[in-house]
Amino acid sequence: MATEYSVLRTHLLEYLKNHSSDPHSQLEFGDIRGFFTGKEISLNNDINDWRSVKQIIHEFYIEGIIVPGPKIQKNTAAISGFLDFPSYQLTEYGEKVVNETEYQPYDPDGYLRRIKGEIPQIDDVIIRYLEETLNCFRKNLLLTSAVMLGCAAEKAVLLLIEVFGDSLTNPQNKAVFEKETNTFIIKRKYDALWKRLEPIAKTLPDNMGDNLGTIIDRIFDIIRTTRNDAGHPSGNIIEKETVHANLLLFPIFCKRIYGLIDYF
Repeated sequence: MATEYSVLRTHLLEYLKNHSSDPHSQLEFGDIRGFFTGKEISLNNDINDWRSVKQIIHEFYIEGIIVPGPKIQKNTAAISGFLDFPSYQLTEYGEKVVNETEYQPYDPDGYLRRIKGEIPQIDDVIIRYLEETLNCFRKNLLLTSAVMLGCAAEKAVLLLIEVFGDSLTNPQNKAVFEKETNTFIIKRKYDALWKRLEPIAKTLPDNMGDNLGTIIDRIFDIIRTTRNDAGHPSGNIIEKETVHANLLLFPIFCKRIYGLIDYF
């Protein structure tokens, strides 16, 4: 039975990390079958697994994580000037990718599994947008990825706005808040929430108010600004590193949002 593609990809990222102590040294995929045997996956038993492994290696090349290394001449110590797999080297960007210690955008299943584990009640709509974000990011569709991540962040904020409004007990305050948030423009909705949330930050329990301006206001602004740059025909260039950084910030933002949702 063939192994799930996402499982093979996760293990291959681990392989690169384990074999990248010196990214400038000559590396080969020579012992890759043995590595997978240790993972209770035998690449000798299913031709589809081996084909998937080769495809994933090619994806790593397209994604800029690895480049072909100088070809080692058989039975000699000579290294030719040609670039050829199975010899490879990590790129500078690839070093950062494989050494990512927490959320790994290049491992979509692992990223989603982790955020679901840390936020069990996370909304399905947020997860769907995150899936699109991660898939587009890997394929270098950066405009789309930035827009999808912005949608995921906006959905989280909309959920908090709804819960916060429901928590208001004063009828007059509640009516004013509902009027201010009765718009399709997310900036106005969010501003109505933030001007009420910021003053009570120090009164929130369990350190929930710590760095609230950075974790909620600043991160949301960063993700929303990138989304707007990508979603409007401005001609602005969206760098891969920017989307990558936003994907690492999103779980921090989302966990605090859900902490506030639970509180209110």
